[in-house]
Amino acid sequence: MYFDVGLGGQTEVPEDTTPEMATMWLRNTQKRADVILETIDRWVIIELRENATSAAAGRLLQYRELWKQDPPDDKPVILRLVSSSYDMDLNGLCQTLKIEYIRA
Repeated sequence: MYFDVGLGGQTEVPEDTTPEMATMWLRNTQKRADVILETIDRWVIIELRENATSAAAGRLLQYRELWKQDPPDDKPVILRLVSSSYDMDLNGLCQTLKIEYIRA
């Protein structure tokens, strides 16, 4: 299980940037997945949101696309949205987008 995982990010840094600052630049421009879970046969990218909206589903889709750019292996990726509340419309959207939607 991995927390606060950086995905993507701007690799072009300002001129005369030290290697240490370039690393910080990348870290600060990356998108941050809340949790990434690795199992024997798959990866699960998890977004944790209080009162989730469709924006959380959009973030998960972006994380999946960024993951595809530099995957650690060829295991499939599952998207999971965990929210403190349940929204029927969001549930329908998640079903369409193949995102597991869980109220916790």
